[in-house]
Amino acid sequence: YYFDATTLAHHGLGNNVSKDEALFLPAGETALYEGQRVGMVLADTHELANKCANLVELELSSELEGSSAPALILTLDQAVEAKSFFKQEPAELEVGDAKSALGSV
Repeated sequence: YYFDATTLAHHGLGNNVSKDEALFLPAGETALYEGQRVGMVLADTHELANKCANLVELELSSELEGSSAPALILTLDQAVEAKSFFKQEPAELEVGDAKSALGSV
């Protein structure tokens, strides 16, 4: 089985890990970082999962339409030169009550 953002939407499932991050990069969207997840293979064995993963086809482009930024930004110096920065506040994730949990130890 192969799951991606389209598969989840087809089954009425959300694609968010948090309010700021998608589980899988939707098709046609721009990746925000190297290693961003595009999908997942589920199989009975590791060998079968690897065979299935090798069947997944991705079309990658290093060009951003209408952008004057360099095609690829691979170093900090290139990011500074292109003025390519994340402009968002850090996400806060709060689950449970740490004070109460630690107070019972």
